[in-house]
This record gives sequence, C-alpha cells and structure tokens, in this order.
Amino acid sequence: MKKTLIFALTFILLTVNIYSKQGVSVMYITGMSNSNLSGLNSKFASNGIPKVEEAFSVQGASGYFTFDRIVLGLEAAALLGNDKINTNYIVGLDGMYGKIIMGYALIDNGRLSIIPRFGVGKLSMDVKVEKRNNNDIQTVDDALTLYTEKSKFNMAGTMLDAGVSMEYNLGVDGMTGFMFGIEMGYKFLPLNADFTMDDLSLKSTPAVNMNGYYFVIKLGAGQFN
Repeated sequence: MKKTLIFALTFILLTVNIYSKQGVSVMYITGMSNSNLSGLNSKFASNGIPKVEEAFSVQGASGYFTFDRIVLGLEAAALLGNDKINTNYIVGLDGMYGKIIMGYALIDNGRLSIIPRFGVGKLSMDVKVEKRNNNDIQTVDDALTLYTEKSKFNMAGTMLDAGVSMEYNLGVDGMTGFMFGIEMGYKFLPLNADFTMDDLSLKSTPAVNMNGYYFVIKLGAGQFN
C-alpha cells in the first residue's frame, strides 16, 4: 500500500501539469469511514481478545481532472483506528486505500458541481495483537527480559465504491481558486479480504468484507478553463 500511496501522489502532481487546460482539482480529505469487521470481532471474542471499533478516521488526498464533464482521478488515504485494551491484550487496527476515481458532473454551473462517482482500488488493514505481560515491571532489566507475545497480520482486498461529491469553487468567475466540498458513499469488497502474515497466506480465516459507508470533507484548490 505504500507504493500505492506514492503512485497516487505522483499521479496527482502529473495530473496538475498535464490536464490543467481542461480542469484540475487537488484536495485534502478528512472524515470518517465505517468497515464491517464482525467476522474478525467474532474471532477475537472467541479468543478473549477485545473487539475493535468499526469506525475509522480518514486522512488523505484526492486529485482529478475533468474533460467535457467527465471526471477521472486518483485518491489515497489512511484509515486511523483506536487501540482497544483489556486485562490481557492490546489490539490496534489501521489501514489505507488507494483508488481510481471515475465520474460525471451532472451539475456544473462554473462554481457548484455535483458529481456521482465510482471508484476501484485496494483496501488494506494491518491488525496488531499484543498479549500484555502482567508481571510487575519495575526496572530496565525487567523491561528487557520479560517476554511479551506480539502478532501482526494484514487484511486486504479489491475495493469498489460508489458515492456523490458536491464541490464549490470560490475562484474568480469560478476559475482558479479555493475549493471545498463534501462526499458520501458506500465502499465494498466483492470478495472477502485475504489474510497474510509476513507475506504468507493464512488459512481458516474469518469472513471479513470491510463494507461500509464513508463521509469526507474536502478542502483544496482547482483550476478550470
């Protein structure tokens, strides 16, 4: 996914340079995304591990160009979760995604744009489980010698999504200038996520599709001719 993020940012910069005559928007996105993790949480519960939350903070970037109302671009973002702790375990879950954006501006009056969108890409989440050591750790020697069990594995799959974006351009005559907008939609994985650990495929995995709704606020700039 790191390569996907690097590719996304590179694509955005190239888009600005190549397609500025038609129309370009580059925006920072922040919001929330919900993912169905019921299969994973059931597996956790059966092993005495605390369930993870299904809501994540979204932080990323989106860039696209328009040509005759057609929208094409790329988006990449991190999904930030919260650690869950009980007497015996600490569980962390974070992820990221990268996707190609395709859409059509149904309404575009020079300032306000309403764009139904579709996306295809990859969604990946890293799961970290740490078994807490309940021994009394008081010295550096204790910290270095008392054993703590840890495991980390990855869930990933091809992601599809559909949503609607509403954007407003504050530039002079609706041209170059500051933009803001909102987008809401639904993401889903056609197939359940694959589980891997250190590049090894895991078997007997729970059914996890990570489907869910998302909502983001977008801030950035655009240039339209």
